[in-house]
Amino acid sequence: MLLFLIHCLIPLVSIMIIKISYGQVLSFSFVHIFLYSFLFLIYIRALEVYELFGNIHFLLSVWMIPLIVVLVASFIKIVVLKSTYSFNLRISNLHFNATDKFLYSRIHFFSLIFLTIIVVFIVDIGFSNIALFTLFISPNNSIEVMNQRISGLTSNITPLLTYIYAYSRTLIFPLYFSFLSILFAKKKIGKWHYFLIMLTGIFFCLSTTAKSPVVIFMISGLFGYNFAIEGRLKIKKITMGIIIVLLIPAAIYPLLYGSSGLNSMIVLIDSLWRRLTWVPSYASGVYFDYFSNHNLSMGFSSNKVLSFFTGQEYINIPSYIYENYFNTTIQGGLVNASYFASFYADWGLYGVIFSTIFISMFLVSLDYFFKLNTTFLYTAGKVIVLLGMIHLMLSNFYSVSLGRGFVSIPLLFLLLKIISTQKNYFSVKDSVYKGVKHEI
Repeated sequence: MLLFLIHCLIPLVSIMIIKISYGQVLSFSFVHIFLYSFLFLIYIRALEVYELFGNIHFLLSVWMIPLIVVLVASFIKIVVLKSTYSFNLRISNLHFNATDKFLYSRIHFFSLIFLTIIVVFIVDIGFSNIALFTLFISPNNSIEVMNQRISGLTSNITPLLTYIYAYSRTLIFPLYFSFLSILFAKKKIGKWHYFLIMLTGIFFCLSTTAKSPVVIFMISGLFGYNFAIEGRLKIKKITMGIIIVLLIPAAIYPLLYGSSGLNSMIVLIDSLWRRLTWVPSYASGVYFDYFSNHNLSMGFSSNKVLSFFTGQEYINIPSYIYENYFNTTIQGGLVNASYFASFYADWGLYGVIFSTIFISMFLVSLDYFFKLNTTFLYTAGKVIVLLGMIHLMLSNFYSVSLGRGFVSIPLLFLLLKIISTQKNYFSVKDSVYKGVKHEI
């Protein structure tokens, strides 16, 4: 009973703190969205996960994270930055800069590349080896579908194409679709162009029957469109849009389980609810259970680059957990878990605490960075960073930072901004020099 009371109290305290420091309970800042994503995807059923594994480190981590996030973010905002600004993801001064014009003038060329990648993918993998087609042709053959899903983006031509398929699905296509959605909202591209990219993108993201890629792709378009019209979509419409987006890939569940009629709707809703609220928390619990029981700390070995520089053997943790924790006949599977579970595998509770402090600081920085940059491309990037941040509840920090754009997109935009500033500086300097020379 005491655990239940504490578990109910912590979200209330966290929301009260953020209300005091940010002025709003439902403000759409990065900090707010991180907090509510964590509470929904991880926290809701964390007590059930604790009762299953009995791991006190897991429960303590789940309790600490909301408090660390709101306290660190509030301290930076009020004490360090002395800011009273209530951050909001609504864009009220969206403008078209030189980079946007460059991309827009070549938009048909970029869309052609988009479609070419998908055509090459179909030819490369082959219709018979695409999991989505197999699921419709043989809905009861779930093992074959799972095998094709695991190897679904592996090219038969060259490993380079495998990387192109993977990064296109997780990062490039959502970013491009978000940018297109902004252009579409501003009536800068036609309906046929927009819907062709949308439908082919949905197919490509759904081809391996993985659910999250198509959700990210569709929501990137929804959010991009909403930002472009200055947040005029009502909460009810946005919520309905998100529900529809979630139901599209969730329709795969009844096919996998061979359900039909009314039972298929029950399976769909139950599987979707389980996937959203149970699986992320359970997968995190698995990491805590395994690494605490085996007294292991992976350190830098969980990252390819860091393990190389530190001279440690690289270990793919999601694959390692799949092979050592679960008894299954399907080879090549992965068990992805939240950023804090991954850092627990690396450094124990210290990893959970310090990674959360760093992420909290980074979230406040993102609020400021995107508040000051409101071009079409930056707004599309904001959408991807936002979705990447939510993905921290589902995957490790390293893959989200690079593959999902949580860190790589802001760094790329910062680099572009520095280059643009330097270019403008030298252009002004050159103009001044020519003016002085002319006067002489």
